[in-house]
Amino acid sequence: MIDPVVIKRVVGVPLRRLMKSYSSFLIRCWLISNESECERTVLEIEHIQTGAHHKGTSIAEAEGWMLSRCQQASGEPVDSTDAAGNAQPPLP
Repeated sequence: MIDPVVIKRVVGVPLRRLMKSYSSFLIRCWLISNESECERTVLEIEHIQTGAHHKGTSIAEAEGWMLSRCQQASGEPVDSTDAAGNAQPPLP
């Protein structure tokens, strides 16, 4: 086994940061328009491993949610802000 102290000294990051984690997501995208409204986008993202769902209106919002799910799955501390720096409710 590789000594984490040696890895940190040689590479400069903890061994935990070098490990890869994998998560799968299903993304559904709707473009909704009608005569009285402008076109709007609705994104529904599902985290395959947990079944958690999120609805949003932008790719940046979806990315923030997906990254927080990946961090949660890998045991890393989860940032409670979205891509724009707005506070987000805790994940279930």
